[in-house]
Amino acid sequence: MTMEKSVLNNEDGSVLVLALIMLVLLTLIGIAASRTASIDIQITGNDIIYKQNFYMAEAGAMEAAQTLENEDLKSSPPPCLLPGIKNPDFSPDDDFLVANSQPSSLPHSDFLALYEGLVPGSSLAMSKSKVNSYAIYGRCKKNRSLVVIKVGYRKAFQ
Repeated sequence: MTMEKSVLNNEDGSVLVLALIMLVLLTLIGIAASRTASIDIQITGNDIIYKQNFYMAEAGAMEAAQTLENEDLKSSPPPCLLPGIKNPDFSPDDDFLVANSQPSSLPHSDFLALYEGLVPGSSLAMSKSKVNSYAIYGRCKKNRSLVVIKVGYRKAFQ
């Protein structure tokens, strides 16, 4: 019996086992922290790319709005930036934008303006101004990211 007690009371090497367990735990925590930091960097990069594309698409839409603002709208029907479009109720999708958008002066940015008709409730009297409604789309495709925005635009003409 004295032999069994001496084997159970022998604690030589227990510190080594405890140190190895702690080392494994610290390694797992380090790997998890490294992966989290790497994922956060990817998320931040994607957010930067999205914001750049968003602002480029918005700039394209504002360029289209400025083009419409500079147009003389005394003619009837009011001009559309794309004269081949006949359906004012058409809601463009990405394929339509790619096929019909006009290049912007900005790199990777396009715009499209669709005439939607007279604004409901505007005057139909011949002597008063009529208010036209346009749907302006800005599009930017850069760095594996696509952003499309829609802006409403109204302008009166005589």
